[in-house]
Amino acid sequence: METKLEIASNLRKILESFLDENFITNNNVYFEKLLVHLAAKDNAYILQAPFALDWVDRCINILFEDFSKLNPKVISFVFNIFGLLINNEWTIIEIRERRLVDKMLVVVKRESYRFNPSIKLGVIRLLHAISKYSIGLAYLRTINAWQFLIEYCNQDHTVYVVREARHLLYEMLYKFDVKTNDEKLVKEILKEILKPILENVYDSHKDTILINVDDYELQHKLSSSLSLFSFILQQTLDSEEKSNIAEYCKVEHDIKITLWKLTETSHDEHFMSKILSTLSSFFYARLVNEKWNGCQISPECFTDLCVSIFNEMKICISRNYCVTFLKVAEVNHKLWRKLGNRVPKDIYIQNELVRFENQLITFQILPLYMLLRTHEFTEEEIFEKYMTKIFEIVCEHTLRIGYAYRDSLFNNQPAMNADLSLKAIHGVMAMVDILEHDQAVLVFQACIYALKEFMMKLYPNAAMDDPDDSNPVAAEIPSFTIISEFSNTIHAILIAMQTLIKRFKITWKESIETICLVNCSLHILQADDLPVKVAVQSLKLLQLSLEHFLAPNMALLMDNLKGSSLLWMGPAILKRYHDPAWEVRDSTIELVISIADISRLKYPVFQKFLSEHWMCRYIYDMAKNDSEPYVRASALRCISHFISIDDIWEIDLCKQNVADHLFDVLYNEPEAIVRKEAMDVLCTMNLQRKIASRHKDIFYSTLAYCAVSDLHWEVKVGAIRCWKSVICNLLSDEGMIDGVFPPVTFSKEKRKIVQLNEKEINLRFTKMMNELSQQGCLGVILKCLSEDCDVAVILEAKAFLKRLVTELDKYNYIATITATDNVTPNTIHNNPTTSNNSNDINTTPDNLLNKNDSMLKSALNEAVKLEKNTDIVSGDAETAEFLDSDEIIESILDSKDFNLLADAYEQSMRNNIKGDTDESAASTQLRADNERRTIHPFYYRQFTNVSVSEFFATIKRPDFEEKICKQDEWFLCDENLASLVDDLLCLIKPESDSAAISADCY
Repeated sequence: METKLEIASNLRKILESFLDENFITNNNVYFEKLLVHLAAKDNAYILQAPFALDWVDRCINILFEDFSKLNPKVISFVFNIFGLLINNEWTIIEIRERRLVDKMLVVVKRESYRFNPSIKLGVIRLLHAISKYSIGLAYLRTINAWQFLIEYCNQDHTVYVVREARHLLYEMLYKFDVKTNDEKLVKEILKEILKPILENVYDSHKDTILINVDDYELQHKLSSSLSLFSFILQQTLDSEEKSNIAEYCKVEHDIKITLWKLTETSHDEHFMSKILSTLSSFFYARLVNEKWNGCQISPECFTDLCVSIFNEMKICISRNYCVTFLKVAEVNHKLWRKLGNRVPKDIYIQNELVRFENQLITFQILPLYMLLRTHEFTEEEIFEKYMTKIFEIVCEHTLRIGYAYRDSLFNNQPAMNADLSLKAIHGVMAMVDILEHDQAVLVFQACIYALKEFMMKLYPNAAMDDPDDSNPVAAEIPSFTIISEFSNTIHAILIAMQTLIKRFKITWKESIETICLVNCSLHILQADDLPVKVAVQSLKLLQLSLEHFLAPNMALLMDNLKGSSLLWMGPAILKRYHDPAWEVRDSTIELVISIADISRLKYPVFQKFLSEHWMCRYIYDMAKNDSEPYVRASALRCISHFISIDDIWEIDLCKQNVADHLFDVLYNEPEAIVRKEAMDVLCTMNLQRKIASRHKDIFYSTLAYCAVSDLHWEVKVGAIRCWKSVICNLLSDEGMIDGVFPPVTFSKEKRKIVQLNEKEINLRFTKMMNELSQQGCLGVILKCLSEDCDVAVILEAKAFLKRLVTELDKYNYIATITATDNVTPNTIHNNPTTSNNSNDINTTPDNLLNKNDSMLKSALNEAVKLEKNTDIVSGDAETAEFLDSDEIIESILDSKDFNLLADAYEQSMRNNIKGDTDESAASTQLRADNERRTIHPFYYRQFTNVSVSEFFATIKRPDFEEKICKQDEWFLCDENLASLVDDLLCLIKPESDSAAISADCY
């Protein structure tokens, strides 16, 4: 309750500041955020408070007296708040008593010319709130509020104003017609909507009207009226109950003849498409009004509608409006889909039973057929079957119109037809969400043949389906400039096929033509001077083809790709590796990633393909040397997929210094996207292959550094997830299988099978937790839960902690440890992990073991000084303290790590021998080291001072849990009204007797 009172009090102060005459603002984002919060049900108590209505009352009185006293954005805010108050039934009576709506309408009528789009949008929303009540609808009727809406629809306003005004106007029309049966008012509103059209159409009984052909000012005026009328007619198709709007238009204004007359006033194709679209909307609205009675419309009732649409298509052809022909077909297809279940699957068109949507989609893809001019397809059986299917699904009217359309395009240049095909593809793709599967397959097949036609022009003398097995690149490679004028069309075709495959799951079973997609894509990729956008989409289509259409080619258990067009793939990929455009190189790597996944999961033959073409070497080289960070990131992602493939790992990847490169990238790479992928690769590498023992220290140091000190949150999150892979490996080493411990397992230490009872499991958990402590994991997680971390990092750390605690609680480990308290604290001086193995220790010089501590300290001091001269990790106070030489030396002496002592002593002796003679060489090396930094291998040890018992004690402390709960509240701040109000209150600052708000933080 106190919180609600505080929110209301603060909000009242904010609203008061809005009424200042000198109130200024540069941004209205916070207005919108505040409106969203106030409209929520949880915050309804604020609008029910007396001060809310009082504030609106004051604002309207101010506007009534002097409109200029309030900021325009505040005025818009007032109208929106007023609408929210009207939506609250508890305030309706008081609003009526204060006559606030009357005052508001006076302001709207008087000052409407001064309203900006934001204020008009607020007025529309206010009227919409009033219209929800029967008494409010009656009130709007008496004041003719619909006139405001028609005015807003017909003026040059923003799309938001026009859209909201149209929706509200139709809702009022629908309620007046269906709910109140106010026929007179509906006819009056329709007459007002159609007034610009009716006034400018020739009337045979009145010869006084003079019509100017192609009067562009008149066309501009009529276009908005046609759009509004079309919208209202189309909305009747979506209504639950049918209305009489179309019938009134037919009887009162003979709208069909009126619109046909309007076609005589212009030869402008764009204006003609608006008229025909309005006519189509009327035809469908009349069909629903006359033939629909709540059930499915009879198949015999569609003849008039279909014949009218065919007549529209014919007039487009008669005037040579090729683009309008496509637009009209698209509009009619969308309207047909709006009818939904009200139409049967097949209808009668003059005693011929057809599927009408097939006729419309055929009209839409006719330009694609005009591209097929080489006549090579006539010899193919597959193409013959496709054409037979086309002739079977179309009716006689469609054939006649199709032939007429073909004749109108026959004399066009190929480039003109290609441009028309581009528009046709865009039209079909604009309605891909409402296409049926059969129509999508028709479009897909037309695109394939159009693409194949272009490939025949590019390779006029090559057999595309029979590559030379012995030498795939033996054929002459053409230049894409031969068909460069069609590049936009080819690009659109490639995108359309990808969209249709993904959206409708088209396979070779629905379209046998899909088997040539790989061939076409590879032939495009072989061409020289390939435009970037075409190359990228060809690579994506090839990738999609390999994922979907390999079933016929790979049905047998083949061990090579001989006899397949896939022989072309290797040279094509290698060629695109060296493309100057980074987008092409990036898409090529994405293709290789897909091939790697396929080789691991479906077709192992591709593993041999990847090895034979040295894909791993090329990818690794791109990961190291490519100039574009996106390409380097994709290459690293590809390497993570290669790691999972045994053959590639054993033959090639394990021989590369992948781990060293990843450590270098994570510390030196300036681009976060590359570091993120490098961390993912490191995580995959540790999980799949495990990090080598010689890299353990640098591995833990890198994880700690990235989780705590990296500047990008995704890298930090990746580091925490990588710690999860470390835990998975530790649990696997302790015998856990698929997340559970089996009843028995083999113990490497005891060299026998042991029973995994509760005591044994707790011992293994203790061992794991001690290792996590020594690796710095526990300290890093606690550090990542601090308040100064990114939100995503805190969430990931909390998820990590929750999963770890859940896993331990499953075996009652935490309770046991807390009760016995038998975990030895693990500090930075206790058993540090080193990177040396037993073989290295055996080779330690015996004389070094006998040196006294002073000599060792002297040698180590020299080594530490050298390390400090290089750019090791530094920055925060904890790190600086850790790198103190005396502390390092004491740590090493306590650990009895003789290998590291030997290395340090040897380094010190080398420096003493060289002396001043190599000063210049040392300076040069120092500069090189400063340019390429290396992380200190023992950086992680600054986090090992958190023991297991201290870790559990920390996370169980009440103040820690309280801090976690506070963080949960922070994460919800963007959805919290209290936080928003507090922020706005802080942003209000008086400046020379004015209140100014800066919303930059939003």
